[in-house]
This record gives sequence, C-alpha cells and structure tokens, in this order.
Amino acid sequence: MFDIAGTLTSIDVWKGLTASPAIDPARLRRLWRGQLPFYALYKLRLLSEYRFRHVWVNGLAKLVRDMSESEIEAIFNWMIEDYLTPYYRHDVIDELQQHKANGVYVVLVSNMFEAFSQQFAAKVGADYGIGTRLAFAEGRATGQIEGKPCAGPEKIEYVLEHLQAVLPSVSLQEQGAGYADSFSDRALLGAVKVPTATYPDTRLASFAQEQGWRILQ
Repeated sequence: MFDIAGTLTSIDVWKGLTASPAIDPARLRRLWRGQLPFYALYKLRLLSEYRFRHVWVNGLAKLVRDMSESEIEAIFNWMIEDYLTPYYRHDVIDELQQHKANGVYVVLVSNMFEAFSQQFAAKVGADYGIGTRLAFAEGRATGQIEGKPCAGPEKIEYVLEHLQAVLPSVSLQEQGAGYADSFSDRALLGAVKVPTATYPDTRLASFAQEQGWRILQ
C-alpha cells in the first residue's frame, strides 16, 4: 500500500485541484472562507489532523459540484500530467515499481477522490487506487462525498474492503507492506508486516523510531 500525497509526491495533491483553471474562482473563495476556522483550530492543535482531513475533503467535493465524471477526470488528468509532475518522488515510485516487478499487488490509498487515485495508479503502474468517493446523481457530482472520507483509520477499512473482493486470502499483517508520510497514517502503517515511514512528518518520524519501523527520506 502506498499513500499518495507526501509519499509519492512532495506536496499535497489537493493543491493541483485548487490550481485547476476548470475550478470556479467563486467556489474557491467560498472554500477558503469556510475552511479558515477549521484550519486555525488545526494549527492551534485544537482539531486533530484526522478531523481536519475529514472537513477538508468535504469542502473539496463542493468544488466539482454539477460536473460530469468526464469533466472531473479531465481535471485529474491535468493534475497528474502537468501540475504534479515536478513534485513526484521518483525514488519512492521506483520502489513501487520494483514491488510490481516482483509480482506484488500494489494499491494506492488516499484521502483524495477515488477517481484521482485510480488515474494516479495507472500513471505510476500500481494495480488499483482507493480514495474518498464522490457522490453523483444523474451523471453529475452532487458536491458531497459518498460514505466516509478515506482518511486515518478509515484507510484500512477501504483497503480491507478492496482486498476482500480481489485477494481474499491476503493478510496485511502477514504479507502487507505500507508506505506513508503522515502521523495520521500510523494506523495504516501499523496494520502491515513491513511499514515504511516515507519522508515522514516530525511526529511520524519520532513514532516510527520508537516502533523500529523503516524510515525512507
């Protein structure tokens, strides 16, 4: 399993979404105004990173309200092929591709939307991309998400749901490897046999050292 933002890229991938010329500037302004109080609480450590990610991805969903799946996929393609290209962590992508060359089933898991994760998986050669699911009605995004955001402990739920469908005999504790950069992903790393704290933030680096996990940076 590979996280995307901060792990396979050196920046948060949502920056590509907010930078897209296809996003209405008025919606962006509403996003910033709506998120500012939560961001302030997060920076003051009065709101956990996990909770902030939940709020944030719900806000991002509103940016693509009323767009068709093809319109949204075009935005994600621009993000992957243009905006994010200078920020790829090629050393981590090389490890991913080495796993694939060794016959390993590789899954990407991200708080970003699932269609983005799937397109990014195709780009780097992973088997599947898991992410937060956008809700659609009559072929258009509703501006809401479907189910829980794919963040923190929920990432494990999403991964296990997918593996149950495609590789039900696989045990993460006995066979799994995981790569992530954020302290909020410690549950993801703790669920696998071979965890790698990848370009970790300060808290994850300290936690990984305590646990004896591999650190890649």
